[in-house]
Amino acid sequence: MTGLKIAKVEVKAKTFVPLRKFVLMTNPSLNRAELYSEANGLTHFFMNAHNNKYRKPFLELVYHVHARVSNPQSFEEIFGQPPAAFEDDWTAYMNALEIK
Repeated sequence: MTGLKIAKVEVKAKTFVPLRKFVLMTNPSLNRAELYSEANGLTHFFMNAHNNKYRKPFLELVYHVHARVSNPQSFEEIFGQPPAAFEDDWTAYMNALEIK
């Protein structure tokens, strides 16, 4: 089963880490294998949802994290909304996503 399929199962079962907590995780926490699928699903959402609406801010956030200039407020500063504001949209996206 691919990471994206597992993410869809986790969303349906409501066993995922809430986005408001996920975005605050540091690299050691994110290196856990069980979070790979959620990261995969979130990346798919931010890169593709709503005709790529979130792609530019998501790539900016990734750049900040990679350059180690991010802080706990970076997500909200870049997206203009707190992470929790995207959770319902993300779960609806994942539930509707057709994965072959």
